[in-house]
Formats: sequence, C-alpha cells, structure tokens
Amino acid sequence: MQLKQYDYDLISIPVKELKYSSLNPAERTNKVKSLALSFKKTGVITPVLITEDKKLIDGHRRATALSYIDPDAQIPALVVKDISSKKEYEELFMHTNDGVMKMSPSQELEIYLKGGHNRISDRTHNCITALKTLGGIPVLKRINKENKSPFTYLATINMYASYTGKVTKRSLRKVLYWVFNVGSAYTLKSAMSFMIPRDEVIKAVEERKELSLTINSDGDDDILVNS
Repeated sequence: MQLKQYDYDLISIPVKELKYSSLNPAERTNKVKSLALSFKKTGVITPVLITEDKKLIDGHRRATALSYIDPDAQIPALVVKDISSKKEYEELFMHTNDGVMKMSPSQELEIYLKGGHNRISDRTHNCITALKTLGGIPVLKRINKENKSPFTYLATINMYASYTGKVTKRSLRKVLYWVFNVGSAYTLKSAMSFMIPRDEVIKAVEERKELSLTINSDGDDDILVNS
C-alpha cells in the first residue's frame, strides 16, 4: 500500500492571519494560560500546521496562547500543500487533533453541530441521533451551550422510561423540559436512585414541579415534590 505523502513549506506568519477551524471545539482553546506563560519564556518551538490559505489544521491552542501575549507576533507554521477537498482537510484535522487530545462527548456534540456529522464516534452519533429524535436541534444546542455530555441526558431519559413505564415521545420530551427548566438531570436520576414512588417522579415531571432532598425527623433522607 502506497502511503499518502504531503509536501510542506516552513514559514513564519503573523498569528492574527491564521484562520481557526470551525471543527475545533471551543473547550480546547479556553484554558491556555499555562501555555502562554511557557511561550513567554521559550517562544513557540513546535510549528502549527496550516493549509495554503492559512487555515489551522493543528495548533489552535498554540495560536490562541500566543495571540494573548502579542496578537502581532509571528508564529512558525508548516504549510501543507495540495489539500484538494473539504473532506481531506477534515480528515487531517481529526487525525492530528484526536491523537493529541481525545475528544470528549461534549466536544463531539459541538463538532456535530458545526457540520462534522461524520467526524465523531459511532457511539456518540447514536446518542445524538436519539436526543435529536426527541427534541430536535434545539435540544442539542441547549446541551452544547451548557457544555454537558449528551450521554448524561440520554441516560436520564432511559432511566425515567424504565422506572416509570412512560415511554412515549410526548412523555420523554417532558423529561427534557424538566431537566432544562425545572431541575437537572442529576436531581432526577438521584430521585429515582433513592427509589421514591414512581407516581411522585411522574407528578414532578408532568406538573413541572421541583424535587428536593430533605431530612426527615428520623434522620433518613427523602426526596419530596415541592408544591
């Protein structure tokens, strides 16, 4: 089998001229303070990887950290020549970045919402599809905004369906409303784990009432529906 080979040019380019990939999850560039401090001491040693039109393939954190120090600074860059299609670019992006920092389900959801449907694991894709079937894209965007794993919400829905016997789309959409607007996925799962009565759980979800953990006079924990 003949291996794919690319030609490269090593250049120095103003960091402000780089174009960030829409596939790069924001979480990957939120925490670069320590990296920026190291650049103040040593500069950028490892070049970023870019396309001929200055789009980042690898090195978003390096570019972000350096831009915090000096947005006019130069950064070393390897320019990959002859990337012929969007698909080829996406494959390079996923290959270089997945090995450096494993994608979390929340990051995969962000990539999905940015159009990278074929750039996430099958397991996460199946989870996202199940949630999308229930609540559509707005639900996915809400989960992404809260920077949570889609598996947290699907697990809560599945647990509710099993615990209460309520399995229709209408019933499960009420669960999504409850965890976003009344309580949380953690609270609902805790209530069911404490084995409070099935009817109390259903009442809370369907009447959009809060569940709260209280302490009885005998010292036992109990979860009650607030009126």
